Amino acid sequence: MNLKQLKIAAMWTSAVLALSGCGQGFVGFSSSSSSHSQSTNEAALQVEKIESEALLVEDALAEAEAALDAVVKNGQISLPTGGPSLSLTTTSLTGLPEKLRQALDKIYDKLTLPVAKAKALIDQARNKITAILLQLDPNDPNQAKLIDRLNEMLNRLDQVEARLGEVYKLAAAKVDLLIQRVDVLIAKVDASNPIMWVLLNELKEVRQVLVDFRDKLAST
Repeated sequence: MNLKQLKIAAMWTSAVLALSGCGQGFVGFSSSSSSHSQSTNEAALQVEKIESEALLVEDALAEAEAALDAVVKNGQISLPTGGPSLSLTTTSLTGLPEKLRQALDKIYDKLTLPVAKAKALIDQARNKITAILLQLDPNDPNQAKLIDRLNEMLNRLDQVEARLGEVYKLAAAKVDLLIQRVDVLIAKVDASNPIMWVLLNELKEVRQVLVDFRDKLAST
């Protein structure tokens, strides 16, 4: 799935435009029907807010992938924040695996927060829409139109929620690529040379840190 698939502005435009006129053109509406129409418009505004939050999730994912890509690049291993690097010409950089683990945890937090916020908003919107639906009469033609629009909104929320669930899979796929790069480095180390043993062990520790992080993303 392409990162840009998380951009749902186009997907929402038609629904929001349709909902923005929910209370117009219904001659003879009862006060109750007008209230339902107003509630539907409020739900539409909430959907627009969810759209904005989903776009923030995409930004967070792009930032996380860029940071991850810098960890193993050009034959060396570095912290996402920069600093000392580990390569085949390095004798040892004690403590790098643990520092890398801490840096990856920060990346995870930056990715998790906007996803959690977007999901919370989806739950709120879904509850609001469901509550409106319970008050509507499908036998009333005017209210039936609102029911159709609200059900469409629920379907859209389901689609966005499914896309949010892909965020961690995309990040995990990036980590998989990093693990492959580390494997290439490990294969180049002369394991028969005692001088290289420390470096080999650190590379293996780095690989395990990445495996643990990938599994953490995959299980989220």
